Amino acid sequence: MSLAPTKVAVSTSILSKRWEFLWMWLTKLEFGDELYSESEFKSLQCFLDRNLPLHRAPVIESFRLELSGLYFNPEDIRMWVVVVVSRYVRELEIYCPEKQHILPSSLYTCKSLVILKLDGGIILDVPPMVCLPSLRTLELKGYTCDVDEFVIDTPSLEYFKLEDRNYDSHPCLIENMPKLTVAYVDVRSTDLQSLIGSITSVKYLTISSKAMFGDGFIFNHLEHLTLPVWDDYPWNVLVQVLKDSPNLRELSCLSEMNVSSFV
Repeated sequence: MSLAPTKVAVSTSILSKRWEFLWMWLTKLEFGDELYSESEFKSLQCFLDRNLPLHRAPVIESFRLELSGLYFNPEDIRMWVVVVVSRYVRELEIYCPEKQHILPSSLYTCKSLVILKLDGGIILDVPPMVCLPSLRTLELKGYTCDVDEFVIDTPSLEYFKLEDRNYDSHPCLIENMPKLTVAYVDVRSTDLQSLIGSITSVKYLTISSKAMFGDGFIFNHLEHLTLPVWDDYPWNVLVQVLKDSPNLRELSCLSEMNVSSFV
């Protein structure tokens, strides 16, 4: 039962009184990844509202929620996240693009969280300081911010991926990342100074946006760099990056036509 998909495990539990509550001990929970009709979603909503607070596993290893329809209530998502955070969730993945929703403040101080992936209409209504001491993987995509600036303290972070289509200055500053190894940045902001300044410890860096981050940053550990190039690319910036990356072993230049690698 512990290895069965959530949907199968829940279906099995109705076959016998003996198995009725076994699914509540599952440590990996996954809901969604399909288009629901309104009635189907209402059934899922009622099921989670009624049963998730009664879940008995002391630790939830992973909770994945993917809702592509228009029927969910943002408040429901917030309450479900409150429950899994209280169960010391280690991996949380939410994809809900159709509506904007605010996640609970308890998420941003969750000491057990190791992997966090947020994609969709998520509003980051966060405190000025976000502290996630165990977080190793952070992916943010398709979000908006309700604050002018916030700091994420992530001493264990190893992988960071950021996709932001907002042309305003980027409000997120990641601090205290001595273990960061891989970073992927695709933003539309014209100001990358604070963001790039916080990820200079990486070994693998991919920047997929045309925004420039200027000079003054030293990448002592950088070994693999991927950058976009275009017709009027300011090559002096690339030359400066190469000078500031003394241990660089491979450079990949992305264009609309192809990828060129230099070792």
